[in-house]
Amino acid sequence: MTKFSIILGVLGLFATGAVVPYFSGWVSNWGPRQHWLLGLMALFPAWLIAFLGLLPSYVGPEYDPLPRSALLSSVVALSGVVFTDTAVRRLDKSGYSLSPFTYWLLGATGLVPAWVVALWILL
Repeated sequence: MTKFSIILGVLGLFATGAVVPYFSGWVSNWGPRQHWLLGLMALFPAWLIAFLGLLPSYVGPEYDPLPRSALLSSVVALSGVVFTDTAVRRLDKSGYSLSPFTYWLLGATGLVPAWVVALWILL
């Protein structure tokens, strides 16, 4: 599951990174938030596969809470998404004109810590 997550993450980064110039030139109404979302989509499937690997594979009759490792990874993911979204909104409101690739990179870095935490725990 770890190898599949890494392969999916690398493919997602290359695929969405290659699409950023295409969308910035072809689609005129794309703003910073859409490029940020594209960067977020680059690593979301890879993080989700790693996150699912952290969940227990058994189902018992009693209630079992979420394992601490899965909870840690999801908290880091949510924090990264909120932090980078806030950064994109503030940059957009302040009037800075950054490249679409920069906003894509901000989106991708939103999930990198959570993905690394999940992969580290799985190893």
